[in-house]
Amino acid sequence: CDPITGKSLGLLIEESRTNLLLYSATFSNAAWTLTNATLTAAATIAPDGTQTAFNLVSNTSTGLQAIAQTVTKAASALAYTSTVHFKANQYTYSWLQISDGAGNGAIVYFNLTTGAISTAVAGIGTAFTALSATTPTSIGNGWYRCNITGTSNTATSLVTQFGSSTNGTSNSVVGNGYSGVFIWGAQAE
Repeated sequence: CDPITGKSLGLLIEESRTNLLLYSATFSNAAWTLTNATLTAAATIAPDGTQTAFNLVSNTSTGLQAIAQTVTKAASALAYTSTVHFKANQYTYSWLQISDGAGNGAIVYFNLTTGAISTAVAGIGTAFTALSATTPTSIGNGWYRCNITGTSNTATSLVTQFGSSTNGTSNSVVGNGYSGVFIWGAQAE
């Protein structure tokens, strides 16, 4: 309806979207798996104005320091998009990956200072196809909505995984036990 005249402007038809990730704003739930990292709840103000964003903090090991969730999917090649909101903390780079959990998929790196893709989306292992990522969308207060899209293989698992990066080109971090990146609102569809 036109907000002034009340006249009908026609039927609006939008496709339905379902977030495949469980507890997509409460990362401390058992649905999420941490690798060489810890979470600090209520670490800063989230994009929705509440004190609900998490700090994903590296531990003192060297290597992958991340959080992930695996969902079951159909045994066919399907297009998926995963999205996460990131904000720089001590680390100013982040990464986002979709995979089959067996080393095949795609990854992209983001610069959380400039709001740019720091390393373009690339396939890993036997890469997913039709890969893309858009420039991070600034949503205010230093937060960026970042995404990756790809067409999966026929495996029955889809893993959304993300974390911090020290250089915007590698997801291997030399952890110190206190540095992190803020995260909020993950989605896979």
